[in-house]
Amino acid sequence: MSRDFSYKIAQSLQDTMMHTALSRASLYFDLSRTWAFADLPNKDALKRRARQIKEFSIEHLDELIAQLRESVIRHGGHFYLAPTAQTANDYVLKLVRARNVKKAVKSKSMVTEEIELNKHLESAGVEVIETDLGERIIQLAGERPFHITGPAIHKPREAVGKLFAEKLGVPYTNDPYELTKIARASLRQSYLEADLGITGANFAVAQTGTFLVITNEGNARLTMTLPKVHVIITGIEKIVPTLADALVLLKLLPRSATGQKLTSYVSLVTPTSPPAPPRHGEGSLPPSLLGKGARGLGHDREVHVIVVDNGRSRMRADAQFREALYCIRCGSCMNICPAFRSVGGHVYAGQTYMGVIGAIWTAFVDHNGQGDLARARELASLCMTCGLCAQECPVQIDLPWRNAQLLSRANEHLGRTPTDRLKSFAYRKLLPNRKRLARAVRAWQLGARVGLPKIVHAILTRTDEDLAHGIEIVQSHQFAQKFLHERLAELLAHNPQGAQHRVGYFVSCGMDLLYPSAGAATIKILQHNGCAVRCAEKHICCGAPAFYYGDELAAKNLARLNIEILEKLDADVIISDEATCSGFVKSYPKLLKDDPTYAQRAEKLSQRIRELSEFLSQIELNPFQPLSEIVTYHAPCHLVRTQKLGEKPLELLRKIPGLQIRELEKSDHCCGGAGTYSTIHHKISLKILEDELERLKATGAQTLMTPCSACMIQHQYGCRRQNLGIQTVHLSELLARAWGIV
Repeated sequence: MSRDFSYKIAQSLQDTMMHTALSRASLYFDLSRTWAFADLPNKDALKRRARQIKEFSIEHLDELIAQLRESVIRHGGHFYLAPTAQTANDYVLKLVRARNVKKAVKSKSMVTEEIELNKHLESAGVEVIETDLGERIIQLAGERPFHITGPAIHKPREAVGKLFAEKLGVPYTNDPYELTKIARASLRQSYLEADLGITGANFAVAQTGTFLVITNEGNARLTMTLPKVHVIITGIEKIVPTLADALVLLKLLPRSATGQKLTSYVSLVTPTSPPAPPRHGEGSLPPSLLGKGARGLGHDREVHVIVVDNGRSRMRADAQFREALYCIRCGSCMNICPAFRSVGGHVYAGQTYMGVIGAIWTAFVDHNGQGDLARARELASLCMTCGLCAQECPVQIDLPWRNAQLLSRANEHLGRTPTDRLKSFAYRKLLPNRKRLARAVRAWQLGARVGLPKIVHAILTRTDEDLAHGIEIVQSHQFAQKFLHERLAELLAHNPQGAQHRVGYFVSCGMDLLYPSAGAATIKILQHNGCAVRCAEKHICCGAPAFYYGDELAAKNLARLNIEILEKLDADVIISDEATCSGFVKSYPKLLKDDPTYAQRAEKLSQRIRELSEFLSQIELNPFQPLSEIVTYHAPCHLVRTQKLGEKPLELLRKIPGLQIRELEKSDHCCGGAGTYSTIHHKISLKILEDELERLKATGAQTLMTPCSACMIQHQYGCRRQNLGIQTVHLSELLARAWGIV
């Protein structure tokens, strides 16, 4: 990670104006999205249908491009497939010279941002006026879009008022209605004076040559109808087979993007002119452009369709990342992302595209379709793998998984940073060998007696400040005298006679080395409820840290080793009390799907894995004793979204007599721990943690329960830092108390 990127992150975290605007927007989005989807009887089925449409469209893209070309030309429009950003710009520049264009109006289009069309037009002497209110604001401010659907979402109305006063010479106001009136008045004459109107398209229908453009301001309709020349610029991934397909996607796009059931304006544009003359080669202008244009919506009108590739075909050919082409540009992954909400869209962005989806697009379309893998790696490092983006995505793109693969690919192609090499050493040499890992932890503990952590911290502060501060979290943790794997023989000696269930116990790194008392409690409560517990002879990491933080090869190796070890375990099911571990082992079939030796074995193992609360909800339990405590619950990301089991721990707690459960607001949102995230982006982790602690304090709870060691250590660190008297416990520890197990 470059120093410049770290500096921009630090600056954005201190930008109070941006955070004020994002807080307002986030509150609106959270509420309106819930309202907008409320009337859909089965939104998951609709999402599945939308994904099927995109899958089919991308699979048959070559045929659809040819069909769209035929439809556009049949209706009298001009069609050009632009291989790169440069060729797209060249086509437009030839057009403006041929038609002597002096002024152009534009409605919102991310593809024109991608190809940097404005810059090229202005260099040719064309005045370009953005007509979307958000785009107009950032044009006046001299900035790039901050968000894919809300370009100026980072600017509160007070800042917009000052900008308009400075640039448009109007009296200052921060009233949104008045600001809109000012913008409308300043733009009106531009529509009448423009020689050229440029729009994007949300969807392009191959069958009919129809383009769907949705807005809330009506500016796109004026842009496409008043100037004599209309240019539609869109990406090849926007093409779908039929209008019915586009309307399915339309049900999801505004709901996901702006929390509306439908935008104020939905325009279906089909060039309806006599057939255009035959084309004279891709990128050249037909002779007709030198005289009068074809008749269309009005006399002497012409419509040009430019469909841009610019790296998309490479993405389509890539089995890992073609899924990113399913994106319908709703921006919901940014709206919900804790990292995006922390640093914003000028930091979490490549040349054009933002957020976790933007990281993938940056790797393929930046720099005239060559891609910018180095920048993509920095963006990919911001992802916390919390899964909120995948949960909200209307076409079900598995963004955390693809982000992890992007990070891994970038590391393999570009080489690893010194910090990443250190982590890969741990992933490849320590995590496959628990005893070796334990010795490393013990050595760290011994070194702490002579001030080794302080020395390491001082050295790292000069080279990797985030890693240095992240180590503080582990440094302040109180390690037990015995690790869990050292106590297993003693614990398993107490298996009940005539047990009703044979269960294996997956000894995770966190429970073994950080919270052995919680791991011991898990074994005891299983035994208390009629389970004979078995453990494998070897214990290794599940592989999640390696995978999600950029070492897919190490993760696959750990997965194979675990399959070899666990399939020998004489047990009906295998229990994990780590939400991340159970979730990742259940994902082994996806991780190893291309491995002929392990794919089926991975599937069998995944079917045997149970998260602790999941298993306890499936068996008959002994009655609980009363507990007089006030408890709140933080649901780990990989329990809620990877496994969809977020309610299971709460169901168990509700059975405990006398236990008061206080609801934690946004209990299923990331706490900022995210495994080792705090060693990568400590400041972001800390900001998210501070927000979480404010919500935690509001509950008035004495105890926080969470079944994840990463969440536990993060909350404990935060509570110590703020001197909060809140105890953090694992689910198994709380249940053990309720069953009276010492």
